[in-house]
Amino acid sequence: DDNRILNTNYYSAINVLDKYKFYNIIRKKFNIPKTYKFKHSNIFFPCVIKHRFGTGCEGLYFLKNHKDYEIIKDEIDENNYLIQEYINGLHCSVIAFADENNCIPVCLNLQIIDPSLKPKYLGGILNVEHSLREKIFFDIISLVKFLNLKFLIGIDLVIKDNTYYIIEVNPRITTSMCFLKYISNINLAEVLLKCYKNSLNNIGKIRKKIFFLKSLNNFVKLLV
Repeated sequence: DDNRILNTNYYSAINVLDKYKFYNIIRKKFNIPKTYKFKHSNIFFPCVIKHRFGTGCEGLYFLKNHKDYEIIKDEIDENNYLIQEYINGLHCSVIAFADENNCIPVCLNLQIIDPSLKPKYLGGILNVEHSLREKIFFDIISLVKFLNLKFLIGIDLVIKDNTYYIIEVNPRITTSMCFLKYISNINLAEVLLKCYKNSLNNIGKIRKKIFFLKSLNNFVKLLV
């Protein structure tokens, strides 16, 4: 049987898929929002409440005040949820590719998030500029190596003033990666094979920016 799974190994993946474990692993080395196990007796505002194993915006709540808490409190149990300080800044992500030896951050992206009680991911802009971009890329390389991640990786972060906070790491293909084909000659299948063979080097060029916005079950795309 010569089947291979082209993804981060299970033990490295669970360290980021379990958000509480993830925050405790990286908190001394990287900047993260203050995060605690959720307790109904220790609520504060504004805050973000998230499921320990949630993906995307699943099990995610943004609470501005006690009124918001009263609406959703029966949906939250203390065993599976975290409470996190809310960072009021730019919601961004980084696409990165990695093999055993190298990590290549590809682009910095702006995320468009609906800031309602139950936030939704609405779209974004790929390949944006920012004064912290190079520092973020440098730190992302360290983060990916520290976590022993490989293949396709998406990192969510929030930029505020002159610093930024790591929010989540997704060891898989992400929505934003699907739009690379419109602004680059990067082939994700080819990247996966290069990662598998530990020959990640020249992966192609990004030429433009693209704006995409979710409309019903599809995305509207616009090159910019």
